[in-house]
This record gives sequence, C-alpha cells and structure tokens, in this order.
Amino acid sequence: MQILDMSFYARKFIFASCFIVFSINYIDQRDVIVPCTEPKCDGSLKSDNYPFRYSRSRHDNTTLCVPRGKIKINWIDFSIEQPEHTGYGVECVHDWIKIVECENQEILLNKTCGRNITLPTVTSKTNCINIIFITDGNWESRGWYFTWNAVVGKNGNCEI
Repeated sequence: MQILDMSFYARKFIFASCFIVFSINYIDQRDVIVPCTEPKCDGSLKSDNYPFRYSRSRHDNTTLCVPRGKIKINWIDFSIEQPEHTGYGVECVHDWIKIVECENQEILLNKTCGRNITLPTVTSKTNCINIIFITDGNWESRGWYFTWNAVVGKNGNCEI
C-alpha cells in the first residue's frame, strides 16, 4: 500500500479556496485530486453509491476545506455496519467513519458505526477537516450523507 504525503496539495488548495482537496481510495490504488472550480462555502458529501450499498474493502480519505471559518456538518442519514462486542467492549472494528482536523489530526468524531443512528452536529476548530471512511470485505449498508457549511463570525463572509 502506497501512502502519499498530500500536505503540499492541501496547503495549495486551501489558499485557492477549495472545498474538496483530495479523495484517495487506497484499496483500488487510485489517487484522485479534485481541483477547485469555484470557491465553496457549503455543500454535501455522501458515501459511494449512497443511498444504495457502499462498496466493500475501501479506505477513503476526503479532505474538506472552506476559504475561512470553521466547518459545520449536519448529518442527514447514517447507516453502516454495526459495532461488535470485543474483549474491550463495543467497538467499530469493521466499517466506520472518523473525522479529524487536517493540521493536528485532533479527533472531531471518533470511529463511529451503526445502523439508522442519529449523529450529533460536528463543528471543526479550523477551516480544514479529513473524513476517513473504512469498509471491510464483508457486510455493507446504505452508507451516510451529510450537508456542510462554513461558520464565520458576525457579519462574516466565508469567501476570501
């Protein structure tokens, strides 16, 4: 498995007002860099094939950035493989999603899984987050879907 250092691209696109910096599927060995076409301050993101079953054996890492401010995620739907009882309690060991800050990898949403659950709103501390979605080769479900928007101060504008 080849792991790429995409920090150069992340920095380059953040300043170019990009909303999706890159998405990598390590399992398929495809590297896809999604360039900016216009500044974005809101949008939506979903798992592949949503609302139909997502693909098996994936390792997706999608970076979401706004020109300035923070990013607020509102979950519309969430249904992936159930957690499992292990010797350490109930854990997401098969399919899961996790959200972290780009710069310091601070966890905003720890490994999360489950069917038809309601997730809390997630708000970043910076203008850039990574959404990590891992699936194994066994069971798959409908997936997930959320909307996002930039959050700026009073009388603020997302665009630079």
